Amino acid sequence: MAKFLILLAATAAVCSAAGPTQPDSRGRCNEELNKVVDQNNMCWYHECVNNNGYLEFLPRRCAGGSKISYNFVQGPENPCTVNFDSVIGYDCERQQPSVDGPPPCHDSYVRLQCQNGGVAVYEADKCWCDCPPSWQGDELCRLPTKPVTDLPAGSNICVDGEPMQDWCKLDYEGGCKNNGICYNQCDTFWCDCPRPKDYDYYGKRCELR
Repeated sequence: MAKFLILLAATAAVCSAAGPTQPDSRGRCNEELNKVVDQNNMCWYHECVNNNGYLEFLPRRCAGGSKISYNFVQGPENPCTVNFDSVIGYDCERQQPSVDGPPPCHDSYVRLQCQNGGVAVYEADKCWCDCPPSWQGDELCRLPTKPVTDLPAGSNICVDGEPMQDWCKLDYEGGCKNNGICYNQCDTFWCDCPRPKDYDYYGKRCELR
């Protein structure tokens, strides 16, 4: 009975904010597809849509397995960038106000050291380097690459040379996660992650979110 009561209490806490309430008061529905956090529920947001010529907010739920970062108030990008980590369920109830500003990883003291013209960018609580087309060989823009436009997966993008081996076929070394495309560098591989600002995947193998 004690275990049952504990489970009920945990379930009640998880479901304490079951549905959307209202958009954050700082949000504005003045541009179509602008997204604003819910005032009380971190698993819901409100999207500005055109309804017969009038802009209005409609509630949207984050996809299963994610909720909204506390570093997102409003914007056009996907706000649901935090993975759930609870074993029995997910507590969506807001515990603190959202911060309208850069996340800690974008602070000048810890910001990613992007090289060769790369720029440190962020979305919600995630940071990554936006690398120039010719320097996309790793996550910090340190390795040169040939243009990958229209190249099939596994192609050679090693500059002035050939890959030491087919890195993309090595299970212990190559391979990309979450629909990333693998290309062979001279002595390693590079994963072209699908549009980080839309899908939130980044990292050496597009394994981070």
